[in-house]
Amino acid sequence: MKRTKVLGLFACVTFFALQASAQLSTVTSLVGTVRDSSGAVIPNANVTALNVGTADKYAVSTNADGDYNIPFVHIGTYSITASSKGFQTVTRTGILVEINQTVRTDFTLPLGQVSQAVTVSGTLPAVKTDDASISQIVETQQINNLPLNGRDPLLLAITTPGVILGPKSPSNSEGEDFEGAGAREIQNDVTLDGVSLMNNLVNITQYKPSVDAIQEFQIQTGTYGAQYGDYMGVHMNLVTKSGTNQLHGSAFEFVRNTSLDARQFFQSPTVSTLPYHLNQFGATFGGPVMIPKVYDGKDKTFVFFDYEGLRQLQSTPEYDTVLTTDMRSGNFSQISTPIHDPLLPGDPVLAGNTIPSAAITPQTMFLLKFMPTPNLPGLSDNYLASVANNETSDQTIDRVDQNIGEKARIFLRGAGEMDTLNIGTTNPTGGTLTPRHTTNIVLGYSQIFKPTLVNDFRFGVNELAIYLENYFYNNPTLDAINQTINIPGFAYDPVNPGPPIVSTSGYMSIGNGSTNWFQSDETWETADQLNDIHGRHSIIMGLDFMKRRTGRAAVNEAQGEFIFNGQLSGSAPADLMLGLPYEDITPAPELGGLATQWN
Repeated sequence: MKRTKVLGLFACVTFFALQASAQLSTVTSLVGTVRDSSGAVIPNANVTALNVGTADKYAVSTNADGDYNIPFVHIGTYSITASSKGFQTVTRTGILVEINQTVRTDFTLPLGQVSQAVTVSGTLPAVKTDDASISQIVETQQINNLPLNGRDPLLLAITTPGVILGPKSPSNSEGEDFEGAGAREIQNDVTLDGVSLMNNLVNITQYKPSVDAIQEFQIQTGTYGAQYGDYMGVHMNLVTKSGTNQLHGSAFEFVRNTSLDARQFFQSPTVSTLPYHLNQFGATFGGPVMIPKVYDGKDKTFVFFDYEGLRQLQSTPEYDTVLTTDMRSGNFSQISTPIHDPLLPGDPVLAGNTIPSAAITPQTMFLLKFMPTPNLPGLSDNYLASVANNETSDQTIDRVDQNIGEKARIFLRGAGEMDTLNIGTTNPTGGTLTPRHTTNIVLGYSQIFKPTLVNDFRFGVNELAIYLENYFYNNPTLDAINQTINIPGFAYDPVNPGPPIVSTSGYMSIGNGSTNWFQSDETWETADQLNDIHGRHSIIMGLDFMKRRTGRAAVNEAQGEFIFNGQLSGSAPADLMLGLPYEDITPAPELGGLATQWN
């Protein structure tokens, strides 16, 4: 599938940018008006904004209407200074600039000399009067202090009114989603530094960036800018931290294990406590690049590194019902329901509810190798399993920022994760292994051509792969046994190894047929925005080019399925022993598909 959309350049009096399905360039800006004590505007006043953390400096002059506009600034805390001949210099400190916000800071300059200075600190957050979007900002302090299950910053989205977890969260091994803004979860968009984090096929987010690497998190739920036009639901924008002139670092580890946990309520006191070990650990480091006697990167070059690891080993007790030893030999005398053999004339009731050994199919005996025998007494709930739910994850976020003088800024940020889920079932051969890999890269470049003409360029790549592998795919020795099965029409498939699914009503299933499937996603995006300021009008012209590519190879019931429900012999396990399925689904070949979309 290939689709092409013709893109053009758009401009409007207030703000207009090309719509795209992911937001690469931001519109964070500083605006304000400079007046004298009588309220008259002051043209040609000098306005300088200084990022306190990185010493980034932005210098502009007010226009004939006394207005200034500084577009495409980095988020952070600023001090802004306004000065003009014949007036005192005024500096306002503690100006918090958040992602995609237009922050207004007005000045009133008293008469006096430029050398006379007035500093105003501790200002209150400004009321939004220059931006009609409906959004909420989650700041660093909230990200660090709010309790987050699993240290997942995306869950902060549900602190926004009208936003809830979507139907695929949190149990879906492919990721999570959200609902809000009166739209379904498939209408959402999640970005990291402007680069999409979405799974293109099912529109969920697989990658959960480290909490310690996130500077801010914006959740938009209405009245979006034009660059968000392709999705009408919730827009979530995460911004990573960058280094500053101060060296900062941290390290952590969260530990839970069996020794610290109480015994589960329903667990027998004679049974050993099931293992549970959780280690979530990591470290961060940020600051200027300093090479003694070689390079001093203060005010110029900054780095930030983040690593986070997860090791989870967990087992939960679950009961299931398996065929008893007597049933496996055809003896159903413990069942009161009469057992019939519909293959015999007259469909007679079998004597002693016992199936003759000659009537037991060898294929059934072969398949029963993949169903454990009882470890508890009785006919039901006679098998207690320790079901694994394990996860191993390693992720890193690394960023470099470079100031090239006062008019050019460039940054490169890479993020990646290798994550493996091992999800078990009561059947030891029914579990799945789910490796998930994510790579997310962005390059940003901002250039000030003159105080009224600023350009912002971004290039980003998001790649992810997610596989769902069955037990036999990763255990070739056991799979070699499986290859000897002899069921007409159910040939062995090396791509999807394993026995057919055997569903016996009320009993443990055999097989895992909805595997193996493999998916890969790629999103490539290039965006550019040019901001041209004329008087009170800020005209933004933009171009956003995106290529999406998704490949998937999958099939349901790859090995086929047999369903035994007892309608033929009077008992579902007796149907199994006689080889009399009520229904069967023949195997299907696994076919791969590849789709490419251009926007």
